[in-house]
Amino acid sequence: MKKTTFTIVFLLSIIFGFSQSLVTSNKAWSNLKSDYWNPNNLSTENFKFTNDTIINNYVYKKIERSIDENQQNWSFYGFIREDSIKRVFYKLNASEQEYLFYNFTIQLYDTITAYSINTFENYLYVQPQIYFVISVDSVLIGETFRKRINLGIPEDSTYAFEQWIDSTGNIGGLLHNNEMLVGRDSYSLLCFSEDGILKYHHPNYDSCYVLTGLDIKNDVEMKVRISPNPIIERSTLVVENSNRTAKMQIDFYDIMGRKVYSKIFLNELQLTRNEFQPGIYFYKIVDRFGYILIGKIIRVC
Repeated sequence: MKKTTFTIVFLLSIIFGFSQSLVTSNKAWSNLKSDYWNPNNLSTENFKFTNDTIINNYVYKKIERSIDENQQNWSFYGFIREDSIKRVFYKLNASEQEYLFYNFTIQLYDTITAYSINTFENYLYVQPQIYFVISVDSVLIGETFRKRINLGIPEDSTYAFEQWIDSTGNIGGLLHNNEMLVGRDSYSLLCFSEDGILKYHHPNYDSCYVLTGLDIKNDVEMKVRISPNPIIERSTLVVENSNRTAKMQIDFYDIMGRKVYSKIFLNELQLTRNEFQPGIYFYKIVDRFGYILIGKIIRVC
């Protein structure tokens, strides 16, 4: 019996890597930020966890954030802790309540309410998101396969809007969710390092520090073609040079910034006039790596 138990544990270690903590001081992250009002305006933020701090008998680490390329200037960005069952909690300051940001032990088909930091025009706030576990698998981080929890939302439990990776964080950017919500900036994980070794690098960028107009890989640039545009009866939207097996999300907004239509699709989408009122609409397309395409369509009377 003991031999069987050891074998199972050993095999799980091979598949998912040795289960580690997320909240340690030997890790570093960089997130790519896209402004809500101008999605093509890109910037980078760096994170690390430093000194231990005791608050209400719990041991937290301080979160420090830097936005300069050489990471010379760091500022306080809250407290974070991880308990013995791999739940990760965040506090904006010592007097605030704590919020559950991750739970790396949730199981297939579980539903969970997790929080994240959202930003809009330099305003920071914490907001909940309800997730549904649609699958659990593994992903190669560095030289180790780590457990990955793929999360959908109640409106669409077939598509992974977020991916939590054990001891790494999430593809939506550390401390942020990947689900696209109206009225907030967008984030994605740019780089992740452990013990000073780069373990993950966003496939669309050459550098771990990106500003607007720099470092974007344009060798295979995705483009959107809509024909006809304006929409008369029916139009076809095609994302050219995309990965035809990778799902994307498209959101349409009216001229007041209100989201009026949202869809998950591959590289082609059919649009009909009865889905829109007459007017001008802006769209944002986001793929699984956080690559963003924007444009507009017109629906005639």
